[in-house]
Amino acid sequence: MKQLLRIFICVVVAFTSMSTYAQKNKGPEFEISQDSSVCDTIWIMADKPVEYPGGTDAMYTFLFDKMKNGGDLHAVNTQKMMVKMLVSSDGSVLEKKVLRSLDPETTQDVLQAMDQFPKLIPAQKNGKDVCSYFLVLVNLLR
Repeated sequence: MKQLLRIFICVVVAFTSMSTYAQKNKGPEFEISQDSSVCDTIWIMADKPVEYPGGTDAMYTFLFDKMKNGGDLHAVNTQKMMVKMLVSSDGSVLEKKVLRSLDPETTQDVLQAMDQFPKLIPAQKNGKDVCSYFLVLVNLLR
């Protein structure tokens, strides 16, 4: 019993310490790119985030219209795919990284549809357009 209580206390202390640390240290506001091509500084905490022209609904409509095997936008039982995009200060998508994928065929279909995105509205920091990340979560009914 003492062993269980000791383990429980250690877990509570560890969790509390991590929560306190996370609240005090919210992480960096930006990162320095190792590849100093277009984006030397990538802002993680921008004043205004990256946006799709016309908003989120327009983005999903465009995405599912361009997919070969489009999905249902309003599905309850869905599979989720997450893509992280690096968007330059002029709104161009410089790179895409799949953080959570679906089956290979559907993942490729989503990425090809994203290749046809118009220029995005870049993030802003102190009134200037900056490089930043844009996360897109795709929910598909399968």
